[in-house]
Amino acid sequence: FAITTDCYARSGGVPEVAHLEDCAFVERLQQVDARIRHSNRVKVYTSARCVGRACYGLSYQLNEWKNTCNNEWLVESGTSVFERLTLKKQLKNIWIRRHSATFDGKAELQKCLPDLFISPAKTEELFSSSYFGAFYQQVMQLRPEAVQPDLVPLETAIGQLQQISKHQSRASFCQTSSL
Repeated sequence: FAITTDCYARSGGVPEVAHLEDCAFVERLQQVDARIRHSNRVKVYTSARCVGRACYGLSYQLNEWKNTCNNEWLVESGTSVFERLTLKKQLKNIWIRRHSATFDGKAELQKCLPDLFISPAKTEELFSSSYFGAFYQQVMQLRPEAVQPDLVPLETAIGQLQQISKHQSRASFCQTSSL
């Protein structure tokens, strides 16, 4: 990670968790709308040791990959990825309009998440978040279905994403962490 001290302070720093602290830290950064970029020019060098200090760290993951080398890797389906990113974009647009005079947060949320039933007080609490990332995470946790994405073989997901990208204009398919 490369992070400014301001962003680190705003996020509250690296959370104390038993495992996957890097993932937990990224979630915190997303909650405060940190601009997260993934560059394909970055090269990471690490040891290939299979015994590490953390219970569920990189060495654990390397062992998992080694032990499943002959099996298909299951990942989130391309359709699920596209639906999740589309919903995130819709929620971002709602978030941007939240201060307009005619804004009705509950009605706006019902349009994109018709199965979401929340009280007016909870709606007000959601829209009082200081950051879109915190708002987004709270909304996703309120969804009635367990937000478990469809898992498909990696090659299937790649094919799905290629098909979806062919049918979407660049403008509507654009996605970054900061939207």
